Amino acid sequence: MDALFVHCPKFNNYYRPIGEYIFVNYIPMGVVALADLLDREGYATEVVHLGVEWIEDKGFSLIDYIARKRPKIAALSLFWHPQSYEVLEWARRIKEAFPEVFILLGGLTASFYHREIMERFPWVDAVIRGEGEVPLLQLTEAVITGGDLAAVPNLTRREGERIEENPLDYVASQEIVDGLCFTNFALLKNHRTYIDWVLMPFFVKGFSKERNRLFFSLKTPMFDLMVGRGCPVNCTWCGGGRDAQRSIVGRRKVIFRDMEKVMESIR
Repeated sequence: MDALFVHCPKFNNYYRPIGEYIFVNYIPMGVVALADLLDREGYATEVVHLGVEWIEDKGFSLIDYIARKRPKIAALSLFWHPQSYEVLEWARRIKEAFPEVFILLGGLTASFYHREIMERFPWVDAVIRGEGEVPLLQLTEAVITGGDLAAVPNLTRREGERIEENPLDYVASQEIVDGLCFTNFALLKNHRTYIDWVLMPFFVKGFSKERNRLFFSLKTPMFDLMVGRGCPVNCTWCGGGRDAQRSIVGRRKVIFRDMEKVMESIR
């Protein structure tokens, strides 16, 4: 395998009426599209959701899975800040077990804290800041062929003992976004479990899948429909508003996918 994408939900949560639960179950919409992009370019890739794997098999070991699959890159999404501990801890465990695996982080939270992550967590090899299609393709090629990471846009990386920040040059155009596929769930391990049981705000550990759906879901499969990128406003409770998009991602305007491409996703 060339690249393994890993989604780490926040596992350790407690609320008195329901007990322990798994939080941050949504995979960021761009992850499946990135995996599909690599797949179409001829790279062997897969997405693993650690919450889904826990639901299906309490004894699932990501380390054992990586030992079988031997990916060259482990790409962990750090989009929502409550994930931070789990993501960085799993990055550490992977690097300790497999020093040769390139540990990559991406997502809005990773982008905002990219410098601090690289300074404080030496097992992280690089962070892609902002949007990642072209950077990920170039990074994957460089890692596999032994190429130079200095030319990869949006990348914060290690150069010996130094931390280097490549320019934030890449922001996806509508043409690029229209060319992405957000629905290739065949690349997601146990994707039926994700679609049927996990697409809800949280999953209570002590409840069955059926009871979780009954009490904590809309009782129907859900899909987060990708219609565009960016935001025109600054909501007080959101870290992804207009100003954040400009400063963290470099995006200065909202773009919308072509209507037919949106319909294709729905179909």
